[in-house]
Amino acid sequence: MSDDLDDLSLGSSSLPLIPRVVSDYCDTYRHSYIVQLPKTTDGFMFHLQGGASNEPFLEEYFVSVGKYITHPDGKKCLAEEFNIFRNQDDIILALDGEDLSGVSVTELLQRMVCKEVGSTAVLTILDRERFNSGLYRNVRIGTFRLVNVPITN
Repeated sequence: MSDDLDDLSLGSSSLPLIPRVVSDYCDTYRHSYIVQLPKTTDGFMFHLQGGASNEPFLEEYFVSVGKYITHPDGKKCLAEEFNIFRNQDDIILALDGEDLSGVSVTELLQRMVCKEVGSTAVLTILDRERFNSGLYRNVRIGTFRLVNVPITN
């Protein structure tokens, strides 16, 4: 990690906010983790990705984690240095505890841009590799949907 913490120019806060994984478990979603990202003067420093042709990545979830954004001088952002996201393409399930099913990339971007410098975004993210290895059909724990079940009289 670099000694230079330009990412942390948060204004009046005397304590720097460091991006971190808050929890490796969420009791609402399967194989998810929760991260806390401070908004710096440079923003959150990662791209959001949407599915092709407005198709969801999984169930009703349309947004995933993209690549980290590098500072213009070539320096890595703190989120990348701390390796906050497990995998590029992990699916973003919630922002600040609010489920994002049905929310587009544009809508999520607007919500994140509105946050003030020095505030944090708490993201619940699906670890796509772990989820796929479990052969699950649903993201949410304790919920199920009947798909293509014939109706009989």
